[in-house]
Amino acid sequence: MKKSCNINSQHGIQKQNGFTLIEVIVYIGLFGLLMSGVIVATYQLLDGGSKNQIATSVQEEGLFMYRKINWALSGAAKVTSNASNTLSIVRNDLGSDSPLVFTAINNNQMTLKRGTGLPFVLNSDTFDVTEVGFTVSPGSGGPTSITVAFKVRGKPFLFNTYLHN
Repeated sequence: MKKSCNINSQHGIQKQNGFTLIEVIVYIGLFGLLMSGVIVATYQLLDGGSKNQIATSVQEEGLFMYRKINWALSGAAKVTSNASNTLSIVRNDLGSDSPLVFTAINNNQMTLKRGTGLPFVLNSDTFDVTEVGFTVSPGSGGPTSITVAFKVRGKPFLFNTYLHN
């Protein structure tokens, strides 16, 4: 609030231009409050973007492994699960690359082995794959049911498919 310069000759009081100390303190407080709101909003925007990027990467990782297993199951002649963490798929069309063996190792990786070749890791080093489970249930007179479950960075992925003989 500006005050005008006015000399009152009767009382000898001189008014000066500028802000009082209380006005300056109030304005600094309001400016600080405004800036803290801007900082909080900026942090939330940056943090939200980072979380979305991680969630998208986790989804892509899980879908990649799902598509790889689904590809292996298409055209499968025989599917077995020796343990809950190993899935063996025989495909006649792959020749020496059959069987395809998916295995969960060290509770943080899923590998794929083609025939007699060396296994290679399907997931990236960034995301652990945990709680991997393969269940093969032979159908009595019907199709064989295959259930695959795993978690990528805590996000569950579960799918069920059928092998038609």
